[in-house]
Amino acid sequence: MGYSLRSFPCRWPARFLAGILFLCPVIQGCGGGGSSSPPGIDPDATNAPVSGTIARTEIGGNDLTIRSAWQPTAPAAGNGGFTTRVSQEGAQLLAVADAAGEVRGLVVSVPQGRGRQAANLAVDARSTALAYLWFNPGIIETDPSRAHERLSELESLDAFPALVQYLRDTLPNASLTALVTRQEFQARLAACLDEWWSAGRSRAIEADLDAKGGISVRVLDQSNLEKVSLRITNSAFRYVCLHRRGLHLDGSLAEATKVGIIPGATPLTIGSLGTILRLPLPEAVQSPFMAPSTFIDEVNFRMDTGGCEYWIHGTGHLPGDTPPGDLVAETGDEVMERIGKTVIGYSLMPILEGIVGALGVADRAKAVQAVWDRIQGISGIRDDMVAMVNANTKTEEAVALGKFLWDVLGQTTTLQAVVNALVGAGLITKATAAAVVAGGQLLAAFLAGLQIGTTGANLYKMIDTWFALPEWGMIRVTTSGDLSVEVRSLPHWPRMGGAR
Repeated sequence: MGYSLRSFPCRWPARFLAGILFLCPVIQGCGGGGSSSPPGIDPDATNAPVSGTIARTEIGGNDLTIRSAWQPTAPAAGNGGFTTRVSQEGAQLLAVADAAGEVRGLVVSVPQGRGRQAANLAVDARSTALAYLWFNPGIIETDPSRAHERLSELESLDAFPALVQYLRDTLPNASLTALVTRQEFQARLAACLDEWWSAGRSRAIEADLDAKGGISVRVLDQSNLEKVSLRITNSAFRYVCLHRRGLHLDGSLAEATKVGIIPGATPLTIGSLGTILRLPLPEAVQSPFMAPSTFIDEVNFRMDTGGCEYWIHGTGHLPGDTPPGDLVAETGDEVMERIGKTVIGYSLMPILEGIVGALGVADRAKAVQAVWDRIQGISGIRDDMVAMVNANTKTEEAVALGKFLWDVLGQTTTLQAVVNALVGAGLITKATAAAVVAGGQLLAAFLAGLQIGTTGANLYKMIDTWFALPEWGMIRVTTSGDLSVEVRSLPHWPRMGGAR
C-alpha cells in the first residue's frame, strides 16, 4: 500500500493494564484538598450532596475518605458514615481510599432522574464488584434512565456472586489495589465479563454486513448518471479510511480516489456499547451495531461505466479482502488519525463519562475531533498509536490501549489539554472540565500499586470487538445493461491482517 509503520518501536510494558479501571478515582482525588469543591465549580448547577455508609465489616483500612470528581475528598466517620457531592446528571464512579492512598472500595452513584439527587450510597463488597464491572469501556452507562437497568443486568450474571464473595472474604484485610494483581480476582472478573459479552453477542448477525466490517452502501439517487448519489454507512465501532476505485466496462481502472476517514457508529449515549449489543434488532438489521454514521458519495457512472469498488480499511484482525496495489496510499498521519479517533471515541470518552457522571457532549464526532486535534502532536500519544498499528495479538493491543489511556489520563498536562479542547469547542462547561481534572496530581500514587506484569480482563473486552472485524473489506457497485445501479458484496479472498 505504499506505507509501513513496522519500523516504529512498539514495546510497552503490560503493567499499565490490570488497574486501568482505577483511573477514575485517581483523577478524582486531589490530595490535601479537604472537602471543598474543585475551584470554578458551581455545585448547585450539576451536582448535589449525598450521604452514604461504608460497611466496615467488609471494607478495611484506616482513616477512610471518599473520592468524587465533584468533591475530591470527604472523610468517613468511625462508623462508616459520610457525605460527599455527586453528579445530578448521570451515573458516576466513586472510590474509598485509606490513609496510604490505597483503593479500598467502589460504588456507583445514580441520580433518581436527570437533574435529581442520587439515593443514599452503600459501599461494600457488592458495590465494589458492581462498580468495577460497570466502569469498563463497552459497559459504562451514565444515563440515569438506563444506568439502574445496566447495574441490575450486571448483578444478575451467574458469575457475579463468586466475585462478590471473593471480595467479601478479602477486602477486610486487603486493599482493592492489592487484590487486582491476584489471579483469583482476575479469573472471577473475566468470568463476569465473558458472560456479559457472550450474552450481548449471542444473536446471529447478518453475515455480509459483518464480513464487510459494518459498512454498507445504498443508492439514493440515480436520476443523473454523472452524479449518482450513494449513501455509505459505518455501523462498526471504529473509524475507517474509505477508498473508491472507478472501473471501465472491461474491468480496468478508470480512477482511484481516497474518499477519506469515516466516523464510526454513535451509541445512544457515550458508553452505551453494551446497550447496543443487547438490543433486540429487527430482522433486517441483524447486526451487533446500531446508530451508524452516514456519508454521501457521488459517482460519475458515465465515466465509471463498469461500476466502482469501495475499499474499507480499519482496525481489525479477521481475514479480509486483499487490497489492489493501485489504491491511493494512506499517509502515516491518516493511519494515526483513524486509530486515534477510534480509541478516543470508544475507550477514552466512556471513561471520562464515568468520571463525572455525564459530560453533556451533544456532538460526539465533534468531541472526538477536538480531542484528536489537541493531542495528536504529543510524542507519547503518537507512539501509542504506532504500537496499536503494529499489534498482532490481543495482549499487544491491550498493552498499547492501556498505555494510551495512561498517557492521556495519567498525565496532568495531557488531561488538561483534553478538557481544554472540549471546553474550547463549546462541548463541555468549565465546571465539568474542573471536575475531570480535580486531583490529577495523585494519579501516579494510585497507579503505583496497580502496575503488574499481566493484563487485566477489562480492556480485552473492548479489543475483542476489533478482533471480530476484518482489516480490509470491499463492496462493489455495478451497472446493469440499462445503466441502473446495483449494489452487491463480493466474496472476499482470505488475507490475514494486522491491526492497521
